Amino acid sequence: TYLVKVVGASGVGRQAIQNAITSELDLVDAKMSTYREDSELSRFNRFTGSDPFPMSEETLEVFRRAMAISEETGGAFDITVGPLVNAWGFGPEPASPDGPDDATLAALRERVGYRNLVIEEGAIRKSRPDIYCDLSAIAKGYAADRIARALDRMQIERYLVEVGGEIVAR
Repeated sequence: TYLVKVVGASGVGRQAIQNAITSELDLVDAKMSTYREDSELSRFNRFTGSDPFPMSEETLEVFRRAMAISEETGGAFDITVGPLVNAWGFGPEPASPDGPDDATLAALRERVGYRNLVIEEGAIRKSRPDIYCDLSAIAKGYAADRIARALDRMQIERYLVEVGGEIVAR
């Protein structure tokens, strides 16, 4: 979900504002969704090669920030947690009604670890072919930031942007 409130946007039409918001949300969704099979992230997650996987600058920006946060938190924040997210039913894949068993969780934990990713110039390389990333914990904030920057470019000076619980206000 998202909510954008704009105050005093004189000279900027409502439809222009909505178009800017939709454009930014569509861009992030097309690149970073785990629910869309055609998203850049979903294609990366299916990729099992050892070669660098070319990524857009937007997705690389989110990966770089996620990796920095992973380092800062000693791995408490880790975008490679996708297999566990899915196993518990919080991702695009259906989960068992009873949740994963201990053996399944142990096997999935082997696939988790942000150090299994290497960011290169214009690409990301997996050190394990079964790495599966979930950007949900950071992409919503990134989308809110992008919408805020779009509103700034439109010279809108007072707004509140909320995307999936992440907020930017000016």
